[in-house]
Amino acid sequence: MKKKLLVGITGGLASGKTLVSGLFEAKGAFRIDADKIAHELLAKDKKINKKIMDIFGEGVFDNAQINRKKLAKEVFFNAENLERLCGVLHPPIIGHIKKMVKTSKKKVIIIDAPLLIETGLDKFVDIVVVVAAKREKQIDRAIKRGMTWTQAEKVIRTQMPLCEKVKCAHYIIENNGRVENLKKGVDALWRKWQGTKKN
Repeated sequence: MKKKLLVGITGGLASGKTLVSGLFEAKGAFRIDADKIAHELLAKDKKINKKIMDIFGEGVFDNAQINRKKLAKEVFFNAENLERLCGVLHPPIIGHIKKMVKTSKKKVIIIDAPLLIETGLDKFVDIVVVVAAKREKQIDRAIKRGMTWTQAEKVIRTQMPLCEKVKCAHYIIENNGRVENLKKGVDALWRKWQGTKKN
């Protein structure tokens, strides 16, 4: 029986990580979205809500529910606050990811995680893919999503530098141009993985 191939996909702000993960999912991979798991935990887990209340206070809550936009303002541009939030969220997120990997029947599993390397999940997967984009491209895309130039710059500065992420990568997918070129890179890797799944 063939072993599951675990692929971690990561990248910086607006690099195209989610787009690439979605392209692999469309080819038949099982995609695990770390951000989605985090959102579900924030919405439903009372223990996590209590810890966040203790750290950030009532200001990030609306009607006893965490307001993600308010919480984001506390952590997006503050590395220390981000680290404190990650300390609360990362252990249960990693636990959920490992359960999903164990129960999935798919042979290729994509773990879409912006902090794949920072959390040590790069050691859990077989292959690390870094989606890379030039800084100006990242900022331009972030602005189109509603950020200001200053906000995008601050977020990029709080993230692990791309040059450090690239050092951990087995494959790098450049996303600075047309989507068609991105798809070609995804196609090439998918074909390769079909022949390299472990026994």
